[in-house]
Amino acid sequence: MASIFKRGQKFTARVRLKGKEIAKTFASKAEAREWAAQTESDINNQRLGLTPKNITVGDLIRKYLQEVTPSKGGSRSETLRLNRVLKTDLANVLASEVMPVHVALWRDERLKKVQPTSVARELATISSMFKHAMKEWNLINDNPATKITRPSSNKPRTRQPTEEEINRICM
Repeated sequence: MASIFKRGQKFTARVRLKGKEIAKTFASKAEAREWAAQTESDINNQRLGLTPKNITVGDLIRKYLQEVTPSKGGSRSETLRLNRVLKTDLANVLASEVMPVHVALWRDERLKKVQPTSVARELATISSMFKHAMKEWNLINDNPATKITRPSSNKPRTRQPTEEEINRICM
């Protein structure tokens, strides 16, 4: 809850929530009231899991690359995959507006360049990033990567070894 009080010629706005306190001084009461309302809104949005309006998927990826990826065993390959995603249109989508259709468009574009198994691997990394942003950082409400169809894997091999090849192996 916010409280505003006058101190000399200035106004101090104080917002308290869950034992934390934020205070700031302003020249006018209107400025103090506006700041207090915005601060309360920001705190409530974080608690509800609503993403701040200016965070993009690229920002989430960069944060994930800094905080989470270095502690993983396959950090090198994960870094390469996520840096590749940063160069696409998906990275420019606002995190508050990202939908499965955005991830599906990324998947379809990527399938034009690489094999389905590579896209599935990259999609798993993106899904992991979204899951972390949802559970640990509370920045998004849902994981859009889990709501799209994964690319089918390559066809299995049908070639059978010849008798001659089997004999060469056995000798």
